[in-house]
Amino acid sequence: YGMLENGEIVHASEELTEDQKELIIQHISSFADIGYDRIRCLPDDFDIFDFETVFGFPYADLPAEGDVNLYYRSNVETVDFEAMGIDGYTAFFYVTQMSDEDITFGLYSHSFDKDSGLWTMTKNNGDYVQVDMNAALSSFHVALNSESEEKLDLYTDLKYAPLGDEYDVYFMYIYGVYNNIADVYSTEGASFYLGVK
Repeated sequence: YGMLENGEIVHASEELTEDQKELIIQHISSFADIGYDRIRCLPDDFDIFDFETVFGFPYADLPAEGDVNLYYRSNVETVDFEAMGIDGYTAFFYVTQMSDEDITFGLYSHSFDKDSGLWTMTKNNGDYVQVDMNAALSSFHVALNSESEEKLDLYTDLKYAPLGDEYDVYFMYIYGVYNNIADVYSTEGASFYLGVK
């Protein structure tokens, strides 16, 4: 694409197509885990945040400044409902995934509002349970003092029981983003058991 000059990367003299940009992004991002220093034409100490300066166009998937990806997963392969105390709940549900679309089953319906972080379940079209997923993600991040854990105990480590609420949530997994500049959590997805008291 005419972007190498004396062994160094220069901006293209003509506008690159979207396919050309995507190909460059794919090649550069493939070195993220093994080290950008293996690409000799990149500047010393190259960081993905330098991408636009070096190549002359933005890296499409560049996270916002301060964003930290969070991911917490249970180690459970077979769920022990007795360990959850299932007999102590008036209703018990398994939510395989959250969706911004209404998911209906029988008398119940649930949806997730990503902007607010609230997952809501209704019964007979009336309010039933609302879970602040961003607060749950925040509680795990603080309690575990880690950005990613994949072998957590479903019944203790990934149990969310906010004070004063009438439910317990047992997460199979939950993931999202924490922006450490704005101090804001944003949940992207989760799978969980919900016990209503």
